[in-house]
Amino acid sequence: EEDMHVEEDIYPTTARILQMDVTLHERWRTTFGGEGASDLGFTPFNSEVDWRFVEWAIKSGVGHKQLDQLLGIPGVS
Repeated sequence: EEDMHVEEDIYPTTARILQMDVTLHERWRTTFGGEGASDLGFTPFNSEVDWRFVEWAIKSGVGHKQLDQLLGIPGVS
């Protein structure tokens, strides 16, 4: 790991750093790209089928109600 060096001059009227956090990219990789993640490029989805289903749902313009009805069918979800 790289060490982070921060120099600061304290002036009474300046803002202060309250917290240093990981970058959004690092947080995404930790959340969705950890152990067990797909190596085929479908992360954060578990499989290509899941990815293709979501892609279809978005591109086809299926509404939330219709999608909920579809996923409510036993054996579909």
